[in-house]
Amino acid sequence: MRFVVTAALLLFAGFLVGGLALQAIVIWGDGDQEFIIAFVAFAAMFLLSSIVFLAVHVFRDVRSAANVAVLLLLVVIGVAALGLVVIDLLEDPNHGAIAGSLPIIAGLTVPNAFAVIAQWAIVRWRGRPAPPAHMFGRGPVAPV
Repeated sequence: MRFVVTAALLLFAGFLVGGLALQAIVIWGDGDQEFIIAFVAFAAMFLLSSIVFLAVHVFRDVRSAANVAVLLLLVVIGVAALGLVVIDLLEDPNHGAIAGSLPIIAGLTVPNAFAVIAQWAIVRWRGRPAPPAHMFGRGPVAPV
């Protein structure tokens, strides 16, 4: 039952936080039809990050596995943002033109980072700590 509640909170809170961030970026950037791709990319990356964080529950130490998962997902998002900036700079040699692309680049990456951080916080909050190692009758932990 703990896994089901965690999964429901993970999906709800992550989608809410990322969706609100994406809406704010669309409003800030005076979004038009070009932001449709940002909504599609957010849904795809949200699905991927949700699968990763639900798979984290298989590991013995959920909290440290969630830490590794959030670092890997944020690195992927950062590399994607850097790739988008590089592609934009290579497309137009005029380096001042990136200011026009900044809202769409932010719309493609920032909401995903917010959703990943929200999912990580829920998994860390709801995840159980690692059980203590068996000491074979020695120490304060009684054998199970």
